[in-house]
Amino acid sequence: MAEKAVSFQIKKLAAIRAIAMMFMCVALFFTACSFFGEDEDPDDNGSVDGGNNNGNNNGGSQSNKVSGLTAVGSSSSSITVSWKPVANAPGYEIYISETSSDPYTRIGGTWSNILSYESRGLADATTYYYKVKTDNGSLSEPVSATTLLKAPSGVKAESLTSSSITITWNNFANATGYRIYKSERSSSYDTYTEIGTSTTNTYTDTGLPFNTTYFYKVSARNDALEGDQSSYVNTTVLLHAPVNVTAVGSSSSSIIISWDAVMGANSYNVYISESSSGLYTKLGNTNSLSYTSSKLATATTYYYKVEALTGSYGSGTGGQLSEPVPGTTN
Repeated sequence: MAEKAVSFQIKKLAAIRAIAMMFMCVALFFTACSFFGEDEDPDDNGSVDGGNNNGNNNGGSQSNKVSGLTAVGSSSSSITVSWKPVANAPGYEIYISETSSDPYTRIGGTWSNILSYESRGLADATTYYYKVKTDNGSLSEPVSATTLLKAPSGVKAESLTSSSITITWNNFANATGYRIYKSERSSSYDTYTEIGTSTTNTYTDTGLPFNTTYFYKVSARNDALEGDQSSYVNTTVLLHAPVNVTAVGSSSSSIIISWDAVMGANSYNVYISESSSGLYTKLGNTNSLSYTSSKLATATTYYYKVEALTGSYGSGTGGQLSEPVPGTTN
């Protein structure tokens, strides 16, 4: 009987110990859930008032406070915020406001090894204020940045002479000026070099070699603030106008027009008018350096212009028209 009593007591103590261990495990489980269940979602939002997190984290150590905070407008709808690392920081939270003293709203977070954040979906040419804190620290001092102006629209490029290209665009509200950029290739990986500025919506790039293609972008600026660059536009510099153009009557109903060759040209268009300043109509195209204008009235003067083209048989890009020359039938 004594042995059975001792065995019963041992089993009873083991059961009590097992129940105690179970309660300890449950308590540890809920403690862990409470610790790891804190807001770690970078996309979760919250508000803080004037730098105080609604009474939370106000007692954060100064050693946990974020420093070296900067904010730079990176486009017309985004600002990049960056900061220096904080030792042992589990992560960082980013807050935004439209004034330095307004309540700051949490817009996102990063892990401890990420020291920058891109604030997106913002209005163009607008100033925003930012504060950052560690997950277990207090809010930093505010910094501000302004989003860029939008890129100009309606950008066009046109060659009107054999040595220049004129770029135009739509006027931009709030812009005090524009910057013009140029490249010899269209690729977005190529560097576009600033070639000039303008206070109007037009710019002429001069001193260019004929029959050469260039690519352009335009940005608007408001004082020191520059906006996004536009998509590129391109055009080819016109061929030179033919020179030494002559028109000689060869019969009572025909005139022969001739000219010197234009470098880069593969064909020529010939135009006719009944007056020097009148409307010129295309007669035809030729791959040679002369053209016969026929079926004309006797003893009548006509006026001619010639245009060089980069392609054969009337194809390709046309160049500048020559000055008008008169010719009279016999």
